[in-house]
This record gives sequence, C-alpha cells and structure tokens, in this order.
Amino acid sequence: MKEFISKQFKEPKGLVGKAAGKVMAIENGALYDWTFKELGITSGDTVLEIGFGPGEGLHKLLSSFPKCQAAGYDPSEAMVELAKERNEDSIKSGRLSIKKGTAQDVIAENQYDRIYSVNSFPMWDDKEQSLQKLYSLLKKDGTISITVQPRQKEATVKQARNLALEISAFMKLAGFHSIRTMEKELNPCTAVCVCGTK
Repeated sequence: MKEFISKQFKEPKGLVGKAAGKVMAIENGALYDWTFKELGITSGDTVLEIGFGPGEGLHKLLSSFPKCQAAGYDPSEAMVELAKERNEDSIKSGRLSIKKGTAQDVIAENQYDRIYSVNSFPMWDDKEQSLQKLYSLLKKDGTISITVQPRQKEATVKQARNLALEISAFMKLAGFHSIRTMEKELNPCTAVCVCGTK
C-alpha cells in the first residue's frame, strides 16, 4: 500500500492520482512563493516549470507576474488534465503552454529566462542529463531554481541538505555557475532551494 501511494506522487494516475495532486497543490504553496523570489523573476520573462503537478505553481506564477509567458512539462496525464483545468484562462489567452513529458522532451533551446522545479527533482529518471538539457534551454544569464522538501515521516534536515548537495553537483557538471543553496524551515522538514545561472 505504501508503495502504491508513493507511486501516485511520482507518476499520478486516475482518480487517486488527481487526489494526490490536490494534496501536492496545498503542500507546495509556500515553496512556490519562495522559489519565485529566489529565481529572480521579472516582468516579461519566459518561464518553464518541470514537474508542474496539478498546475498550482503555474497559476501562482502567471497571477503574480501578468506579463510573463510560461510553459510546463509533467510526465503524468492526470496532472496535465488538472493543470489544464486550473489554468484554462492562461492557456486560452496564449500565455501558457502545458505538455506531457519530462525535461528531455523540451526542444526550445536558448528560449527561457527562468526555469524552476518544486518537489519533482527526486523523481527524475536521469538527473544528470536532465540538468544538462535544462542548461541548454536557458538564455545566457538565465537562472534555474530547484526546490525540494523531504516529506517522508522520518525526514531530516540532513536528508534535505544531501539533496541540495546532489542538485548542486549536477548543476556544476551541466555548466551552471554562481550556484547557491538556501534553506527554509517548514513542516515536516526543512526545504532547500538550489539556484544557478547560465
């Protein structure tokens, strides 16, 4: 049962997956606000989210920055459906594009000013190649922020910091510079946000 629930958060499917997505939307709210601040989004930026879940982050982004354009990729069909429902107006107006897929499926090189991900990094299949791909998608001097917060019952600050070290190492290999890590105390465990510049 525990494995089934865990899988629903990794690649949500069907009604159970949609329920998991709604939990994600509630729990990730503060993380999105923090991530946007660290990412340095400015008016008119073109922004990409990898692993958008139910689309709450994209909704917050486009509500907070009405002149930004955005795109999002997520491997779950259930999450794509939820995100499209949540962001119907932005999609109709042409400000937002939502697609099923991972970082490896994005083809627009040197197009984005900012790229972010909230609580999806631990579930990426090929982290090294994904960070290299994201590097190629950013414009020169563009920034990336990857935020993670361990959610398991026994989660520790050490686990969060280890994730930050892993993200930093992959960012460095991909070519990012000015890499920095921030911490935020939240329940059930401290969250970390790792930022880098192309």
